[in-house]
Amino acid sequence: KPTVLYYVILVGFLGGLTTFSALGVEGFQLLRANRFDLFALTMLAHVAVGVLAVAAGWKLGQVTFVS
Repeated sequence: KPTVLYYVILVGFLGGLTTFSALGVEGFQLLRANRFDLFALTMLAHVAVGVLAVAAGWKLGQVTFVS
């Protein structure tokens, strides 16, 4: 029988896939509309926010778990 941890990991993995798919669809729609400027800005913003979130999580992990 699957454990709670199994379901937590599964939901997190599937959530990541849907988020990435939504980013791809959004970018594709902007390209199809010839909105190259908005496409570039949107992709840059998504990547920048993602990197900042990783940095914040990394720092939080260090503060929380490293003595």
